[in-house]
Amino acid sequence: MNNIQLKVLIKSVQISYVGQDSKLFVIGNCKFQHYDHSSPNKKKTCTLKYKAFGYAARTLEKIKVNTTCIISGSLDIYSPNDDNPNHQAILNISTVIPVEILDTTEYNKVVSKPKSTEKAVEAKASYESEEPIPF
Repeated sequence: MNNIQLKVLIKSVQISYVGQDSKLFVIGNCKFQHYDHSSPNKKKTCTLKYKAFGYAARTLEKIKVNTTCIISGSLDIYSPNDDNPNHQAILNISTVIPVEILDTTEYNKVVSKPKSTEKAVEAKASYESEEPIPF
């Protein structure tokens, strides 16, 4: 069995209910980035069709399009036929974790400390004037 873990961008979500129990079934398209041997310094983007059942489908139902997710699942690879001259792959998603990509531009700015307008007060207490503290 092949297992795959990817960081994907969900591009479409189509919700349907199948069977007598009306179980949730979600299909759609997602994108992920990868490197190719021919150009190792350039990222390439690939689109995959996906399907999900159960808890993964429930999670995908609640998220918005263009959400980044960490997914775990397997690939179904289909041989070429009369309709499709190339191999096709469908991602079976078993686990979905939505991820919020933070904008770090605010954190990367250099922050200067505010200058204090008050003068520092020096302590002038001596040990001889203090009373002993009982223990």
